[in-house]
Amino acid sequence: MAVVKTFFKKHKVFALSFLFLVLLLLYSGATLAKHQLYDTHRAYEDSLTILARHGFKKSDITPLSSVHRDQSFFGEPVIYSFEFVTKDSMHESKQYLRKHERKTTSLTAENARVYYHVFYYKATDKMAQSEHITGWVLYLSKANSVHDEEYPNPLQ
Repeated sequence: MAVVKTFFKKHKVFALSFLFLVLLLLYSGATLAKHQLYDTHRAYEDSLTILARHGFKKSDITPLSSVHRDQSFFGEPVIYSFEFVTKDSMHESKQYLRKHERKTTSLTAENARVYYHVFYYKATDKMAQSEHITGWVLYLSKANSVHDEEYPNPLQ
């Protein structure tokens, strides 16, 4: 320990450089932790706002899952996804159960046959330049126990 103290006393430039690198490492670690630990409630509220821009009423949406956040380290955008039901999809689920002669009294949002799966991301500057995509890109699919309906084009 005494050797380290005498070295840092004689080489102040090295000591300051070392201190700067340690602080930079702490800052980058805190930034990475901030990106990994995101606010799920805010992500859900942002999701509802984005869906409202595409014709869904916030009051009609019942979430089936929390908002999942996926991020790669290769410069791709952060992708958010979750599943939800609406009043219309609950009605479709009731019709499906009636058609197949099953009880509809135990139907809840959790066991609905028809639900939506959405994933969306904010377009990057590179996408805006190469593909002319700006803003939030939204992919929406309507899932059924029998088949999935994919919307043909992403909604922007």
